[in-house]
Amino acid sequence: MSLIPETTWARAGAIFRLAVPVMLTRLGILMFATIDTLMLGRLSAEELAYFAISVPPQVTVITVSYGLFSSTLVLIAQARGAGRLEEIGHVFKIASMMALVLSIAVAWLLMPGEAVLLLLGQSPDIARGGGRTLDTFVIGLPALLLAAVASTLLEAMGRPRVVLNCVIAGLVIKLGLNWWLIEEHGAAGANLATSVVRWLMYAAMLGYVMLTPEIARLGLYTRIRRKKQISVDILKLGLPSAISQGLESSAFGAMTVFAGWLGAHAVASYQIALNLVSMAFMMAMGLSTATSVHVGMAYGARKRSAAESAGWLGTAMVAFYTVLMGVAFILFDHQIARLYANDPALVATATIAIMIAAFILLPDGVQAVLMGALRGFGDVNLPSVMHLVSFWVVTVPLAYHLTFTRAWGTDGLLWGLVAGLACASFLLGGRFWAVSRRLLT
Repeated sequence: MSLIPETTWARAGAIFRLAVPVMLTRLGILMFATIDTLMLGRLSAEELAYFAISVPPQVTVITVSYGLFSSTLVLIAQARGAGRLEEIGHVFKIASMMALVLSIAVAWLLMPGEAVLLLLGQSPDIARGGGRTLDTFVIGLPALLLAAVASTLLEAMGRPRVVLNCVIAGLVIKLGLNWWLIEEHGAAGANLATSVVRWLMYAAMLGYVMLTPEIARLGLYTRIRRKKQISVDILKLGLPSAISQGLESSAFGAMTVFAGWLGAHAVASYQIALNLVSMAFMMAMGLSTATSVHVGMAYGARKRSAAESAGWLGTAMVAFYTVLMGVAFILFDHQIARLYANDPALVATATIAIMIAAFILLPDGVQAVLMGALRGFGDVNLPSVMHLVSFWVVTVPLAYHLTFTRAWGTDGLLWGLVAGLACASFLLGGRFWAVSRRLLT
């Protein structure tokens, strides 16, 4: 049976079947932070602020690393589509070695966390509490990056449910650890629980990969061939994607830093809105991953019209989903805010933030899927420049202007994000149209 669906409906069905477990996996991963946000918000605004202010460095590291190793997803999908099966295991092993080295280097840069946050202009109190939280994140960093590589292998090979099962089991363990560690250590305890679970999840995924014959025989136990070329391909595709993801996540992080300048309640309400946006975005990333896999397989098999169709189908599907989510945000903004906080003042500011966040969802999801589709073609350089323009020429300056010059407060941060993400969606949409037209001629 062909790996490449022949009709539009079959292609849409294949994307959806891969996307759903990946969506649930991404949602499950974000639920770690959601659980922490809910529990810490009910503990105190200060502990939630410590957690929130530690998030930008964490998210930047995570998204840059996932951007770098998204190249393994594309290379595995292309090798699978072209029938070069032994190369799959070689890509996995080289990417795993890179992940380990990168995690050690980044961990060294992030410690001590208090010094990092002080450099970002935070007050001594917030930097102290946030720094302890960042330090406990570093403990699980190697497992996080190694698991990212293992999960891309499983998803590219059509085994996303394995990753999903590991995440579900991890959430159950995380809940138990949180009740114990948050009471004693606050935000730092929440991150320590996550770090422990990340090591357990990686061990489970690696065990499955090594012990499943259908995967293990794909070059997992053979000597690596074309080591230099594969390493170059990973970096050639991955570095622009890492830069692109870093530009986006650092822009979101800059918003958190700005919110920190406004005070604990401002950063707490922004964290609530950001957590909800991130939850919707992680589900959109499921469609991005599925779209990237199907574009990559079709391109590897030289079925370029199927690759173009997969890109636009993924975009249409994410648009439908994010519009529905946005409507839900607007209809239930106050009720959602009350789930996150008991403080009436925090509930009031969070309600407004959630309403504005509804308008972020559509452009955020669309640009993510279009970036995934372009990655499937191996087109990553110009899209990274487009992210630079969207996030650091449009988003950050506009958000700063609205927040501080126009005195819109947290609302200004969120409207700045709406504008930057809309810019990214239009630019990437035009790029995908141009690339698919060129490759089809």
